[in-house]
Amino acid sequence: MSLFGPQNANAATALPDGTQRQRYGAQQTYVKDASAPGMSDGTVLDAAFYNRIISNLEYVVSQGGAAGLPPGSVNALHQGILGVIGEGAPGNLQTVAQLAAAINDDPQVWTTLTGQINACVRFDKNQTLSPSQVLQFQQNVKLMNVAFTGNYADLNGKPALGSAAFLNVGTGANQIVQLGSDSKLPAIDGSKLTGIASTQVSGLGTAATKNVGVAAGNVVQLDATTGKLPAVDGSQLTNISVAGVVQPVLGQCRLSLNGGNLSLNRFRGKYLTVAGTPCIIPSAGVTLAATGLTAGTLYYIYATQSGGTVNALVASTNGHSTDTTAGNEGVEIMTGDNTKTLVGMARPIAGPAWTDTSSQRFVRSWFNRPPLRMTGAQTGSSVGLNATPQELAGPSRCEFLAWADEGGDFSVSGGYYSSTAGLIASLLVFLDNSQTGYASTANTDGSGRVLPLSTRVALSPFTEGYHYVTPAGSVSSGSAFAYNVWVAGSVH
Repeated sequence: MSLFGPQNANAATALPDGTQRQRYGAQQTYVKDASAPGMSDGTVLDAAFYNRIISNLEYVVSQGGAAGLPPGSVNALHQGILGVIGEGAPGNLQTVAQLAAAINDDPQVWTTLTGQINACVRFDKNQTLSPSQVLQFQQNVKLMNVAFTGNYADLNGKPALGSAAFLNVGTGANQIVQLGSDSKLPAIDGSKLTGIASTQVSGLGTAATKNVGVAAGNVVQLDATTGKLPAVDGSQLTNISVAGVVQPVLGQCRLSLNGGNLSLNRFRGKYLTVAGTPCIIPSAGVTLAATGLTAGTLYYIYATQSGGTVNALVASTNGHSTDTTAGNEGVEIMTGDNTKTLVGMARPIAGPAWTDTSSQRFVRSWFNRPPLRMTGAQTGSSVGLNATPQELAGPSRCEFLAWADEGGDFSVSGGYYSSTAGLIASLLVFLDNSQTGYASTANTDGSGRVLPLSTRVALSPFTEGYHYVTPAGSVSSGSAFAYNVWVAGSVH
């Protein structure tokens, strides 16, 4: 019975549960020894082990559908096993020999089949192929390299492409512009487009035909670096908050006498700050007559505004002070009324009339003050000197108005003579009828000849308002005379 070959140590324990183990009796059974080629001697198996083998075979037959074998029939069992193995198989695959031939007697047939299956290209899930497998697949299905690389260079019969073929679509530098779904260009910088007339472009505003600049009619462009406006006139801007901002005090003007009237005119600009607003001074200026005023009275001159334009001058004896109101800090105003900005002071003479001569500087500007140079009239040729210093002649005065922060320089020059020798003659400068500075002295020679004499003083500071400087003189005793004495100087 050639069905049995060598068994391992656990073969006898493979009997299914509940199977009859003693069907073939308890006698020892001899089976053919197939453990090595040429072995033909009988090998004794005990009945228990033999029964286990037979019972397992019977179980296989019963699971295959062959049942009802007579007990102890080895031939019937043999036929049943063959029936299970060959059931439903073609005629040439019904025996073990035929099966072995079909798989080329390959004892590793499963490993061989697994390798061949794995070498096939899958279509149901991902698969890893070696480079050689990929190459073989490409050759088998006749695919070109471009199918694997995606490179345009691997495409056969490709057309010649221009440089644009290698650029990306977008609105950045060196990109190709693509029209949107509305067939319009995207938002891009078109500043370098040329040859486009305004009549060709629809939907443009009036600014489209204007040039960039700061001249009249130009469109203002913000600075490319700072994002700030260029230096342009912003005097007509409105609704600009000044809260928390210190505004510059603007006084681009000068008060002067013009044609008998006081006149406030532009000077190095055109703005004057009034009530916290930079106001435009009219190009023709703003004037004020002396009508109704009192001669010899000091008046402060204030400017008012309407709608951002200086519209009037006001003469008032009310004093001035520095404003501390937010937005108008630092502006000199009529005390208690910051709608009036100080622009000067003036003192009318009889008439009343305004005057501003070299001997009567009675019009003074608060802003942009010019140098105030003065010269008084000569005293005449024979003005007697007394022992007490005194003004030589009222008409020789230099009269002026001075601000509290100003000083001056004045000198008295002229001559003296006497028929008595050894007298001491003196020339002095009087400020408001009082001696100021030092006297200049000399001795008379008794010849009656006119001898020169002069003196000079520096005056600082003045109290604010009206002042005069006049020549004065004296003689120690006897009789002496001043000759054509005059005073000159400046306020600054």
